[in-house]
Amino acid sequence: MEYHMGNQDSSKSGRSIREQPPRSINLFTRMAILLGGVIQQMGWAFFGFGMLFFWIFVMNSEARYLLAFDGKWVETNGVLKNIAPTGSTVNDRRIYAYSFTFISKSGMQEGICYDSYRSEYQKPNQTVQVEYKEGNNKRARIKGMSSSTFPSFVLFVVIFPLIGLGFLISGLISNLKALRLLRDGHFTRGKLINKEATGTRINNNIVFKFTFEFDTAGGMKHQTTCATHQTWKVEDEELEIILYDPSNPDHAVVYDAIPAAPEIDPQGHLESAPISSAGIFILPIISIVVNVILFYVFLIMCISI
Repeated sequence: MEYHMGNQDSSKSGRSIREQPPRSINLFTRMAILLGGVIQQMGWAFFGFGMLFFWIFVMNSEARYLLAFDGKWVETNGVLKNIAPTGSTVNDRRIYAYSFTFISKSGMQEGICYDSYRSEYQKPNQTVQVEYKEGNNKRARIKGMSSSTFPSFVLFVVIFPLIGLGFLISGLISNLKALRLLRDGHFTRGKLINKEATGTRINNNIVFKFTFEFDTAGGMKHQTTCATHQTWKVEDEELEIILYDPSNPDHAVVYDAIPAAPEIDPQGHLESAPISSAGIFILPIISIVVNVILFYVFLIMCISI
């Protein structure tokens, strides 16, 4: 197909990497490269936000017991003590918490279970049929109710963090490849031979797939591809910088398509990532901190039950 070169950036013209591998890349720059790029940032957003649904819904549902091996349900009698509405609804029906006491093999126990409004259970101190797990008498319920706020079908919300995890793994694999070639790859230049739209948009910009052809030190021709919506980054030079693995030249990367690629100084050395790159860490840090807090809260709740 036809394509044209973008306006050439004179600040990039003539750049070359003269520093021989293995190149020194500090920790901050490495982390900026590993966590950089739209795929990684989307992954952290989906994963971090999706895990909120996991902690709020799945870990307060019957799904949390799917892998619990706590024995059979044992039936006994109990006494209803209190009924209180919760802030949760299922299918537009308010969920109520039913507190009760019952006698297990270990003695008198207290329990709480959940269900929508049940007209037959509205009198405190009335006798109710209770069932509890023989291997975990803290997991008990009035027969016909649930021992958790939500039913198991809320498990479907894990699709959101799973999508995010997929983005994270995909972006990490790509960024690890780029980081390795930044450190150990050989420098050459490649000519753009094809550009095509992928049908994907990021920030309302079309993502294009670019194909570059380059020569290795042995004179052999090879190709490498990259996909980006920031097309000006890989169209601003007549020949773009390529880094490749000399033992496997098909393992190559277009330098300006690397997320958070470091600048190249006039001596041909890779510079450290600027402090402004710290913004790349915001989503990962928020995602990790929030989920660690929620995990800790959930753990404390489990211990106190």
